Amino acid sequence: MKPSLSAGRVQSVAVRLIVEREEDVRNFKSTAAYRVTARFEVSTAERVAILTAELPKRFTTKADALKF
Repeated sequence: MKPSLSAGRVQSVAVRLIVEREEDVRNFKSTAAYRVTARFEVSTAERVAILTAELPKRFTTKADALKF
């Protein structure tokens, strides 16, 4: 953009937000995360109930998740 031109107040902010978001996307480094889930079957005389639970913690390696 030429120095004598103005993008306007709203456009300038929008362009800045887009550029910042694009930088965040380019700088993002993905990592693996493993989660532990469990399934429980509870039996009573009348019925069988199935409960599921998930550990809120994430593990960085599969070995750590299995060790837990």
